[in-house]
Amino acid sequence: MKMDQGSSARVLSQVVVRAQRGEEAAITELVAACRGAAIRQAIGILRDRSLAEEAAQDALVLAVDSLSDLQAPEAFVTWLRTIVVRQCDRVTRRRRVHVVPLSDLVEPTDTEPSPDELVIIAEQALTVQAAVGQLPDGQRSAVAAYYLESRTQAETAELLGTSVSTINNRLHAARNTLRRKLSSMNNRQVTTPGPATTAASSEADPEQIYAALDTTGVAGPHWRQGRLARSRFDWDTSRLAADGTDVAALVGVYDLSMRIGHSTVRTAGFNLDYQADGTPDDTMEQLIAETVSAARQAGYGLGVSVGLSDGLRAAGFVPAWPHLMWFMPTDALPVNGPNRGAELDSTEFEPAHRDDLAALYDREHAGLTGTTLRPTYLVNKEPDGFRGLLWHDDTGAVSGYVSYAVIESWTNRTMLGPSNRGYDRLLWHDESAGDPDTRLAALAELAREHGCHEIALDRLHPRSPLADRIRDLPHRVEHGYRHYGINVISLDTTLRSIIDVLDTRLQSSPINGHIEFRLTIDTQSVTIHGRPGDLKVDTPTGREQHAITGDQRLAQLLVGGTPTDRLLNEIDVVGDGRTLAGVLLPTQDPQMDNQSL
Repeated sequence: MKMDQGSSARVLSQVVVRAQRGEEAAITELVAACRGAAIRQAIGILRDRSLAEEAAQDALVLAVDSLSDLQAPEAFVTWLRTIVVRQCDRVTRRRRVHVVPLSDLVEPTDTEPSPDELVIIAEQALTVQAAVGQLPDGQRSAVAAYYLESRTQAETAELLGTSVSTINNRLHAARNTLRRKLSSMNNRQVTTPGPATTAASSEADPEQIYAALDTTGVAGPHWRQGRLARSRFDWDTSRLAADGTDVAALVGVYDLSMRIGHSTVRTAGFNLDYQADGTPDDTMEQLIAETVSAARQAGYGLGVSVGLSDGLRAAGFVPAWPHLMWFMPTDALPVNGPNRGAELDSTEFEPAHRDDLAALYDREHAGLTGTTLRPTYLVNKEPDGFRGLLWHDDTGAVSGYVSYAVIESWTNRTMLGPSNRGYDRLLWHDESAGDPDTRLAALAELAREHGCHEIALDRLHPRSPLADRIRDLPHRVEHGYRHYGINVISLDTTLRSIIDVLDTRLQSSPINGHIEFRLTIDTQSVTIHGRPGDLKVDTPTGREQHAITGDQRLAQLLVGGTPTDRLLNEIDVVGDGRTLAGVLLPTQDPQMDNQSL
């Protein structure tokens, strides 16, 4: 590989040494010096400039990340050439499979709506019109000009006599408000037992997709009934890699509304993947990367995964929070539980989505970071896996419930505690809502009824009312080896979704002046600026005096999954960035329960 004009082997060797010390200017100079030659080498292998540029860029990133492994700086050029070859090989192998959205597996059908569908469309239009009419004046005017009159943001700003940044913020706030107001309509849409309601698939038989997935083992009755058929599974964003007529790999995404404080962020939940025997790891990694890209185009802000595979890590997912399990001895709970026949008017029920139970859950979990708006699944994600008990208040309205299972024998090798060694006869708490003491009494009675000596509460949020009550009683909390993963798909979308929460935190702090705080995660950069009560998200100017710059580990900061001081010791901080991060992005102890994803 020849160096680009104006460089020499000796000078380049010196630049490599400086780059190994972590000098940003030297890294930039090194990449600029070698980029052209790397692209030319990749073109010679791939015969496609677009793919060659991609392979060369990946090779340069990998080389920079691995500079500490290079023992002889003068050998950098030869070393980089071998990396370019490997990256070109990855691209070549990746081209052997065909990647498509899952919804593309459905044959197009007649898209002409039926009379019944026309009625539904008309009802939805009226619902949207009413919801827009209830927006604040500024948001309503921005929505009307931008969406209904098809003006650009600049034209809308000029019309309303304000800035493009303000219009952007108003439109984002309006979309969040409308999403909440139209949740009942969204719930109606999610009842469709199959692919997303796109024109090409709304009339399709989901069996077409299930048949294509038969060889993967993920479309059996358990998944169909609990996790695919009636859920917020995003068929358009999920991706499948086909090798001829065979499924080589699959990555599935759920459309979640995850809480950060009292705001929600549209979050892509990764909890379905398949890799056929013989499918290269590179193919799976690329499929995950393409799914993340599709999620970005679809408007997601964050990605969350149950566990962290090598493919997810390669796509930029980092540990967000650990899987927590709470345990209580049955003997520590009161003997006199609720009278299931009279006092609480309790009733057994089949755990599945119900509007009244979802409302109880959402009220109790408002403000608890990591939890999601109900529902993800309209039926229980574990068909026939749980039982339910609910009770009513004096008016006959449901005032609380528990979902539980009796586990005969259970061992979890991923937990760092006694459960690693195993249990017999365990009462498993899946989820609940209502008065904490009533729930504990109900759990105690159920545990004694079924001969369970201990109660396990799976992924109970540490800041929930029930957790607060349990802290007063004998208990223990076990942390798992397995972490939930997180990825900032769109920093701009995420921060605009939670700007009200950030503003509230700022107003509660001693800071009372104007702030300009730039947050950079990998290549994404956003500025938060304004005074308490008038905080905004905007494009960086490069003049901010306070900043934090880092890689995807900063995703932990957004959800408060890692203590702020500990994380900030490992990233670049400018000015009072540390103080502002502590105010705007404090520790939140996030946790996501089983039925959320």
